[in-house]
Amino acid sequence: TTLAAYLADTGTSQNDFAATLGVDKGTVSRLVAGKMTPSLPLAAKIEAVTGRRVLAVLWFIAHHL
Repeated sequence: TTLAAYLADTGTSQNDFAATLGVDKGTVSRLVAGKMTPSLPLAAKIEAVTGRRVLAVLWFIAHHL
């Protein structure tokens, strides 16, 4: 699942998700838009917060091949 799909499916706003992660809304916005690849610690945190619906490894496969 993409981060955008997760947020839509759960009805979570970018602001709320950013607060949960401890980052600013701009970071979440850039992640959703595909304009930013998260650091490994942030990707792992996203994976944990989403209950593994958004997998950390997919960020790196998508952006580093």
